[in-house]
Amino acid sequence: MKKMSVLIFAIFAVCVGYTASVTAADPRSPDIIIKGLTDELVTIIKERDDDTAQADFYRVAVENTLGPFIDFRSISRRVMAKHYKIASKEQRKRFSDSFRESLLNTYANGLAGLTDQEVKVLPFRGIKKKGKKERAKVDMEIHTSDGNVFPITYAIYKNKVGDWKLENIILNGVNLGLTFRNQFNESHRVNDGDIDKVIDAWNVKLVKIDLKGGKQNK
Repeated sequence: MKKMSVLIFAIFAVCVGYTASVTAADPRSPDIIIKGLTDELVTIIKERDDDTAQADFYRVAVENTLGPFIDFRSISRRVMAKHYKIASKEQRKRFSDSFRESLLNTYANGLAGLTDQEVKVLPFRGIKKKGKKERAKVDMEIHTSDGNVFPITYAIYKNKVGDWKLENIILNGVNLGLTFRNQFNESHRVNDGDIDKVIDAWNVKLVKIDLKGGKQNK
C-alpha cells in the first residue's frame, strides 16, 4: 500500500461496505456506539446534495459525527508527553486546538477519495475495569479490493460523565498515539525546543505513515 493518511483510512473506511458482526445487547456498548456513528455518517454522505461545496460538506459531517467522540484534549496531552508539563496553559490549549483542526481537516479532505472497502467488526472483547476507570477495545478488519486485510483496534475509555471517548487507534500494528508523540518529539528537537514553532508546524502538517501491505486473504 502506498503512503496515505493512515487516520483517514482507519476512520473512514468503515463508511463504505460496512459489514458488522455485533452481538452486544447494550445500546451504549462501545462497539454499538462506533457502528452507530458510522451509520450516521454514511446516511449524511448518501443524502449529500451534489451542489453542496465538497470541502465544507465533509468538514461539517466529520465535525458533527466523529468530533464529539474523539477526546482531542486527552490525545494531544499524551502527544505532548513530557513537554506538556513545561508548556504554558496557552500553549497547551493552542496545540490541542491545532491538533483537533488538523485531524478533522485531514479526515474531511480524504473522505471523498475512499474507494470501496469491506470492514468487519470482530467479536467484542468486553469492558475492562481498573479501579474506577473503564476501558474497552473495538477490533475491526479492513478488507481491500486487492485482497489485503488491515486490522484496526479502537481504544476507548469512559470519562467522568459516563461518555465513551476514543483515545487511540492501532492500525496494522501502528500505534498512532505513539507515532504522533514521536513526531512531536522530533519536531521539538528540530525546532530547538521551541514549542510555539512545533505548534505552528503542526498546523500545516499532514500526518502520514508508510504502511506495508496487510496480510493476504487466503
